[in-house]
Amino acid sequence: MNKLDQGILDAHKVLDTRLSEEALTATISDVSAPVADARQIRNARALRPFYAKVKEGSSRTYIFGHSVVFGSGAGSADRRFANIVSAAIKAVDAAATVTIDGNSSYTSTQLLAKVAGAGTSASFTSLTIYMGLLNDYYYGVDPATTKSNLLALVAKMKSIQPASADVPAFLILLEWLRGDIASPAFPWTDYVKAAREVADGDPTVALLDLGTLMGPGAPDKLGLYAADDAHPSNLGHAIIAQHVNDLLLPSFATAAGGSSPSAGMGELLGATHYKPASVTSRTTTSTGLVNVDDTNPEKVGVVFTAKSSATLVRLTGCAFVTSGGSARWGLRFMAPSAAAAVAGEVEVAGSPGGQYLSVSRHILVTGLTPGQQYGLTWAHKVNNSSYTATFVAGAHVGAAVMEIYDAAGVSLTS
Repeated sequence: MNKLDQGILDAHKVLDTRLSEEALTATISDVSAPVADARQIRNARALRPFYAKVKEGSSRTYIFGHSVVFGSGAGSADRRFANIVSAAIKAVDAAATVTIDGNSSYTSTQLLAKVAGAGTSASFTSLTIYMGLLNDYYYGVDPATTKSNLLALVAKMKSIQPASADVPAFLILLEWLRGDIASPAFPWTDYVKAAREVADGDPTVALLDLGTLMGPGAPDKLGLYAADDAHPSNLGHAIIAQHVNDLLLPSFATAAGGSSPSAGMGELLGATHYKPASVTSRTTTSTGLVNVDDTNPEKVGVVFTAKSSATLVRLTGCAFVTSGGSARWGLRFMAPSAAAAVAGEVEVAGSPGGQYLSVSRHILVTGLTPGQQYGLTWAHKVNNSSYTATFVAGAHVGAAVMEIYDAAGVSLTS
């Protein structure tokens, strides 16, 4: 792992053992909701083994479940949420092993049986991502059985773990109410309750409530689901990946009692967490960098005081470009900086285009004066004015996050 990646992962270590729920303080400016709640803190603690393995450059992740894991509803392999998540993990851990195991029509009973005979294996050393409740609801599996199966799956993944290693993390992806069942045997809320009870009862289990974030399969007002009202569409897969990546590769980690980045990176100088209550899109056909929000650039920008002559800026969010085009994100100086100049740019979406992408990119800004205050705001452009680049954030899409780190001595080369 190169210096940059290790520094970022050090920055993303969330919550040391001294950190209580009350101690999590926001250096993030969130326009719509508190940065952290009890679930977020429990998730951060549960995912520590994964963070540690990514930092070492040896993470092994098992993405396991039903047909959505396989990619049902996605138009092509590169649009499947599991493949997008796999690529994101490998972007920060080049040596990562990610196994994707999707099984059409499987219930939790069948999924449990699939791993029941597995012995100790080095293949599962850090994280299992599990999505397996939709079919229990569809086939009328008793929610009590669903809970029992979940508990057994968690226990099984712990038993597979080599004895010398840390207890692995287990992430439940809690799905949405599918819209293709007129008379279910049990209400969907019973399955939600079962999953929450498993996560709440085990500190090694994290839970991501996609149903709350994305809404039900019907009525589908946002185009997140396929025509069957059960499986996610291309956009739905992209949104799932966005939320999973936000959780696995957290965009903010500085808190009271926490630790600062190391390995060549300095402290977090500032950040913004832009998540409007409703989905917000900003489009451009400009071939030169323009502010994502020209009216209120501070909403997607950060004011900070330089500690050295360089800062490393990490941009995380959702990008789109029309088919055939190429989109780029960039940074422009804003007040109190002296001039509205371009600070840097990087490509975020390109051929074939026509799809929403969960993106994380880094831009190194140099030539700063230590002790001076600067402002940077998010910008974007397209390679040709016949195409359109779109910045998307808010509600079910998730947050757009800008982080600014002191970066004395850091370069963007391996």
